[in-house]
Amino acid sequence: MNKYVIIPTMKTEAECLSQETTVGKLNSYLQDAGWKVHFSRNAKSIFDAHSEGLKHFGVGPDDYVILCHDDIEILVNPTNFNSIISNALSKQNIGFIGVAGTSYLDDTLSWFHCAMRNKTGCGYINHGTSITSMRLDYFGNQGKSVVIDGVFLAATGKVLNSIRVAKPSVLQYNWAWYDTYYTLQTHKKGLTNLVVNLPIRHDSTGRYNPEYWDDLPRFKELVKEILPAVVR
Repeated sequence: MNKYVIIPTMKTEAECLSQETTVGKLNSYLQDAGWKVHFSRNAKSIFDAHSEGLKHFGVGPDDYVILCHDDIEILVNPTNFNSIISNALSKQNIGFIGVAGTSYLDDTLSWFHCAMRNKTGCGYINHGTSITSMRLDYFGNQGKSVVIDGVFLAATGKVLNSIRVAKPSVLQYNWAWYDTYYTLQTHKKGLTNLVVNLPIRHDSTGRYNPEYWDDLPRFKELVKEILPAVVR
């Protein structure tokens, strides 16, 4: 069993190796934890970046694979990090694991807005530029989720090789809806998506960009047959 990380990025190689950048510190942390890290640079879309990374590693069914943003900091020591990942992914019938999501999704499709309105959120994310200035966004207890936020996703190679990772042709933009698309596929297959207690800091405001909202009607046409989706 191999442990792989695929990180889409527009950062330079120097930035990814620097101990002065968020992405460089993430790279060092993951390698120290025993993971092989691949930066998929300047891909046309996040879907292409993930596809390229899976091809680069030649991921096998028993491998563990993380798909994450390049602007996160993992706030547990590497030993505990590995224990959290392996404990969750070794469970039977697991699809994706992550840090935040919702146990119910209707045709609003934004997991965050759906979770807030229906009180179905799971997990938490710290947002901010540093440990001292970050804020805690808490969505609910950890547990089963229909969809999981794409800031951090992990799955086995068997799961990733069983779903469609390529960008759906109906989408106009290239950097949104991948997380909902991936995790809805595993939910539809009857697998359990699981939000775990894994503290991270996301160097972001957490807000959606305009392209996300513009592509929502097109994405809705793609998945409308399985909505509303509820954890089993």
